[in-house]
Amino acid sequence: MNQQPNPPKRKITRAEYEAMLARRKAQQLKMKRRRLLVTLSLAVLVIAFFALIVFACLKFTGVLGFTNPDDVFGSDSEPGQSNTLAATDPSSSVPPTANQNGKVSFIAAGDNLIHPSVFEDAEKRANGNGFNFIDMYAGIADLIKGKDVAYVNQETPMAGESYGYSGWPVFNTPQACGDALVSLGFNTVNIATNHMLDKGANGLKDSIAYWQTKDVTLLGAYTQSDYDAIRTQTVNGITIAWLSYTYGTNDITLDSSSGLVVPYIDEADIIRQTALAKQVGDIVIASMHWGQDSAIQVTNDQKNVAKLLCNNGVDIIIGTHSHTLQPVEWITSQDGTHKTLCYYSLGNMISTMYEYYCMVGGFASFDLVKQGDEVRIENAALIPTMCHYSMDRDGLQIYKLEDYSNDLATKHGSQIQYTGPFTYDTLLKLVTDAVDKSFLPAYYQ
Repeated sequence: MNQQPNPPKRKITRAEYEAMLARRKAQQLKMKRRRLLVTLSLAVLVIAFFALIVFACLKFTGVLGFTNPDDVFGSDSEPGQSNTLAATDPSSSVPPTANQNGKVSFIAAGDNLIHPSVFEDAEKRANGNGFNFIDMYAGIADLIKGKDVAYVNQETPMAGESYGYSGWPVFNTPQACGDALVSLGFNTVNIATNHMLDKGANGLKDSIAYWQTKDVTLLGAYTQSDYDAIRTQTVNGITIAWLSYTYGTNDITLDSSSGLVVPYIDEADIIRQTALAKQVGDIVIASMHWGQDSAIQVTNDQKNVAKLLCNNGVDIIIGTHSHTLQPVEWITSQDGTHKTLCYYSLGNMISTMYEYYCMVGGFASFDLVKQGDEVRIENAALIPTMCHYSMDRDGLQIYKLEDYSNDLATKHGSQIQYTGPFTYDTLLKLVTDAVDKSFLPAYYQ
């Protein structure tokens, strides 16, 4: 078999060699571009991932205008309502919320004044199972339910059972009453009253400790180290800065070693703390325990302090202590640039005082509306109430006054006290004499 010789190898030309090199370079460049594209895509994904994490953190912390996770992921609360009410740590201050729109519904009750006849009635209603206070408030429960901010003046200490339950002149109220207030929906509690030291420094400390177990903003409780730390609430994009003062503590004083501070009404404190409050709040509200016990007329001291508060920029005053219903008015500052809504006294929400005119109280009601950096007070009103008890000083029940009746009035325990007989019309006249009709519901027009 003959083998064919291998054909001689052909030499490539220079032009063919250069063309081959060009094709190889093109392939290498194409591979480099692919690798670069893959690298850039991975880099973009990594940057986007970390950007999402940073963005979410800023949302949660409120830097970008949100105050809770529901603002990012949605909330189960009803439209217009906040899912949470955040009370800031008194040791820290935050600037007012800016560039947000919101609305806050506000309700405030007067003195929750628990005499022995009140807690004894609650004990009877519980049938040996502690105390049943909450049924006493059934007639006004709808005023509180669903409100964004619901304030109550807790007149008497809740130091605990170990101090013994007691009434005037040195009170101590069962903490079950506080539980009932929280269940009703009160989330803002003032304890700066003339009775706050009835059980001494330790009683005040234990009252504070009790309230700190509840989801409430506590007003009027201060230590020497945090007296100038303004208490705030932020709800629905509006920050409320709170001040709280009392005229006195029935000549009971604190020893400096207690570490506590009683917020007495003091001009220098008011000027300093109002300035601080304006720095951290969209709106400033002052809780004022002032005036003359059982007096229907506003005192000159109340008027002078109200002007001081207004001149320094306080927006709303919630007055307590007199145990009577007193006027509501707008006060204008001395320079004419500021107006303050002043409720001089909301009277008693509940008590068994003897005087019938101390049985009529009222709930302050208004809305706070924010548009941009402006917060307005709208729908300012006062809703009159009546506290009923029987001739045996039990059977306590709080009513909206328009739901009360002359028949109930004739059976009220105050009929047999030294203030003399009264009718339902007597109670209506107390209200319309004290409060301008522009602040009262349609029933009173």
